[in-house]
Amino acid sequence: GGVRLMVQSMVPDGLEVIIGGKRDPSFGPVVAFGLGGSEVEALRDIVFRMAPIGPQEARRMTDEIRARRLLSEDAGRPPVDVGAIINGLVSMSNLLIACPDVVEVEVNPFTALENGGAAIDARALVRGQRA
Repeated sequence: GGVRLMVQSMVPDGLEVIIGGKRDPSFGPVVAFGLGGSEVEALRDIVFRMAPIGPQEARRMTDEIRARRLLSEDAGRPPVDVGAIINGLVSMSNLLIACPDVVEVEVNPFTALENGGAAIDARALVRGQRA
């Protein structure tokens, strides 16, 4: 065969967060937000909400993580675009409501930048699909 390449634009350094969602057997669709990247399991700085959520509830989620200071200018670097995170959380909520076959979905990391953000890696599990 031939050589296969994947080319994508470089993303500047930003704050890696996780935007996720799953169907909980007790609560139904649930949206998750927290610090992301490879250390997400070790940090366990994640908050959850039952979907659907709107922008105000998504904003409250960003205020509830222990590391919320990293989202602001006080962190010793430019602040990140919290609006981009809020849009991502609301979009995740909308996806869970609109697509009942989506069992679990995770964008990790979502790199929050000074202006906007970028989904660097994502995975999803759909009902009927093998894990």
